[in-house]
Amino acid sequence: MVAGALAIPQEGGSGAMGCWRIVGEMKRNETKTEDAAQIVNGDQWFSKEFENAG
Repeated sequence: MVAGALAIPQEGGSGAMGCWRIVGEMKRNETKTEDAAQIVNGDQWFSKEFENAG
C-alpha cells in the first residue's frame, strides 16, 4: 500500500500558458482585456503613493 499527499500540478499566480493564448484571441476579437505585458509594465492598479516605494 502506498500512502501520500495528493499533488495537483498548478501554475503560480497568473495562470498557465493556455490562459495567455485565450487572452491573445480575445484581443484579436477586440475584447478589452489585459495581456502579460500590460500586467507587468502597467501600474494603473496602484495608487500614486506607490510610485515612490522602492
